[in-house]
Amino acid sequence: MFELITSEASYYKSLNLLVSHFMENERLKKILHPSEAHILFSNVLDVMAVSERFLLELERRMEENIVISDVCDIVYHYAADHFSVYITYVSNQTYQERTYKQLLGLPLSSFLILPFQRITRLKLLVQ
Repeated sequence: MFELITSEASYYKSLNLLVSHFMENERLKKILHPSEAHILFSNVLDVMAVSERFLLELERRMEENIVISDVCDIVYHYAADHFSVYITYVSNQTYQERTYKQLLGLPLSSFLILPFQRITRLKLLVQ
Protein backbone atom coordinates (compact mmCIF):
# COMPACT_ATOMS: atom_id res chain seq x y z
CA MET A 1 0.00 0.00 0.00
CA PHE A 2 2.89 2.32 0.76
CA GLU A 3 4.36 1.44 -2.64
CA LEU A 4 1.05 2.40 -4.28
CA ILE A 5 1.22 5.84 -2.67
CA THR A 6 4.88 6.48 -3.40
CA SER A 7 4.57 5.28 -7.00
CA GLU A 8 1.50 7.48 -7.53
CA ALA A 9 3.47 10.44 -6.15
CA SER A 10 6.32 9.72 -8.56
CA TYR A 11 3.87 9.28 -11.44
CA TYR A 12 2.16 12.58 -10.63
CA LYS A 13 5.52 14.33 -10.49
CA SER A 14 6.36 12.95 -13.95
CA LEU A 15 3.00 14.10 -15.35
CA ASN A 16 3.64 17.52 -13.87
CA LEU A 17 7.02 17.60 -15.62
CA LEU A 18 5.40 16.57 -18.92
CA VAL A 19 2.96 19.45 -18.65
CA SER A 20 5.33 22.13 -17.36
CA HIS A 21 8.37 21.24 -19.45
CA PHE A 22 6.72 20.25 -22.73
CA MET A 23 3.04 21.06 -22.96
CA GLU A 24 3.38 24.60 -21.58
CA ASN A 25 6.72 25.29 -23.28
CA GLU A 26 6.35 28.56 -25.20
CA ARG A 27 8.89 27.63 -27.88
CA LEU A 28 7.18 24.32 -28.50
CA LYS A 29 3.78 26.01 -28.62
CA LYS A 30 5.05 28.26 -31.44
CA ILE A 31 6.35 25.30 -33.44
CA LEU A 32 3.41 22.93 -33.06
CA HIS A 33 0.17 23.35 -34.90
CA PRO A 34 -2.74 23.29 -32.40
CA SER A 35 -3.97 19.97 -33.81
CA GLU A 36 -0.50 18.44 -33.35
CA ALA A 37 -0.37 19.68 -29.76
CA HIS A 38 -3.85 18.27 -29.15
CA ILE A 39 -2.84 14.87 -30.51
CA LEU A 40 0.46 14.80 -28.61
CA PHE A 41 -0.88 15.88 -25.25
CA SER A 42 -4.45 14.61 -25.61
CA ASN A 43 -6.28 14.91 -22.32
CA VAL A 44 -3.17 14.75 -20.13
CA LEU A 45 -4.49 17.60 -17.97
CA ASP A 46 -7.56 15.51 -17.12
CA VAL A 47 -5.34 12.52 -16.34
CA MET A 48 -3.13 14.70 -14.16
CA ALA A 49 -6.12 16.15 -12.29
CA VAL A 50 -7.42 12.65 -11.52
CA SER A 51 -3.97 11.54 -10.42
CA GLU A 52 -3.67 14.55 -8.12
CA ARG A 53 -7.03 13.87 -6.46
CA PHE A 54 -6.23 10.16 -6.19
CA LEU A 55 -2.86 10.91 -4.59
CA LEU A 56 -4.39 13.38 -2.14
CA GLU A 57 -6.93 10.79 -0.98
CA LEU A 58 -4.22 8.16 -0.59
CA GLU A 59 -2.05 10.60 1.38
CA ARG A 60 -5.01 11.54 3.59
CA ARG A 61 -5.50 7.88 4.38
CA MET A 62 -1.83 7.56 5.26
CA GLU A 63 -2.03 10.63 7.54
CA GLU A 64 -4.94 9.08 9.42
CA ASN A 65 -2.74 6.21 10.47
CA ILE A 66 0.87 5.63 9.43
CA VAL A 67 0.15 1.90 9.47
CA ILE A 68 -2.06 1.85 6.40
CA SER A 69 -4.66 -0.83 6.81
CA ASP A 70 -6.45 -0.51 3.48
CA VAL A 71 -6.64 1.67 0.40
CA CYS A 72 -8.70 -0.65 -1.81
CA ASP A 73 -11.83 1.44 -1.29
CA ILE A 74 -10.04 4.49 -2.69
CA VAL A 75 -8.61 2.53 -5.61
CA TYR A 76 -12.04 1.06 -6.37
CA HIS A 77 -13.74 4.46 -6.23
CA TYR A 78 -11.26 5.97 -8.67
CA ALA A 79 -11.28 2.94 -10.96
CA ALA A 80 -15.08 3.00 -11.14
CA ASP A 81 -15.69 6.74 -11.32
CA HIS A 82 -12.58 8.59 -12.49
CA PHE A 83 -10.11 6.44 -14.42
CA SER A 84 -12.14 6.67 -17.63
CA VAL A 85 -9.85 9.59 -18.55
CA TYR A 86 -7.20 6.93 -19.22
CA ILE A 87 -9.39 5.36 -21.93
CA THR A 88 -9.38 8.62 -23.87
CA TYR A 89 -5.65 9.06 -23.42
CA VAL A 90 -4.70 5.49 -24.30
CA SER A 91 -6.99 5.35 -27.33
CA ASN A 92 -5.09 8.34 -28.71
CA GLN A 93 -1.69 6.62 -28.40
CA THR A 94 -1.46 5.44 -32.02
CA TYR A 95 -2.07 8.96 -33.32
CA GLN A 96 0.26 10.35 -30.68
CA GLU A 97 3.13 8.11 -31.77
CA ARG A 98 2.54 8.82 -35.47
CA THR A 99 2.50 12.58 -34.90
CA TYR A 100 5.60 12.40 -32.70
CA LYS A 101 7.50 10.46 -35.36
CA GLN A 102 6.43 12.92 -38.06
CA LEU A 103 7.59 15.84 -35.97
CA LEU A 104 10.97 14.23 -35.31
CA GLY A 105 11.59 13.53 -38.97
CA LEU A 106 13.86 10.71 -39.94
CA PRO A 107 15.59 8.90 -37.10
CA LEU A 108 19.38 8.53 -37.01
CA SER A 109 19.12 4.92 -38.20
CA SER A 110 17.64 6.17 -41.49
CA PHE A 111 20.80 8.16 -42.09
CA LEU A 112 23.15 5.44 -40.91
CA ILE A 113 21.77 2.98 -43.44
CA LEU A 114 22.20 5.37 -46.38
CA PRO A 115 25.67 4.09 -47.47
CA PHE A 116 24.40 0.51 -47.56
CA GLN A 117 21.33 1.50 -49.55
CA ARG A 118 23.36 3.64 -51.89
CA ILE A 119 25.97 1.02 -52.75
CA THR A 120 23.33 -1.60 -53.48
CA ARG A 121 21.30 0.90 -55.49
CA LEU A 122 24.37 1.94 -57.53
CA LYS A 123 24.83 -1.66 -58.63
CA LEU A 124 21.20 -1.85 -59.73
CA LEU A 125 21.41 1.48 -61.53
CA VAL A 126 24.54 0.47 -63.41
CA GLN A 127 23.04 -2.84 -64.47
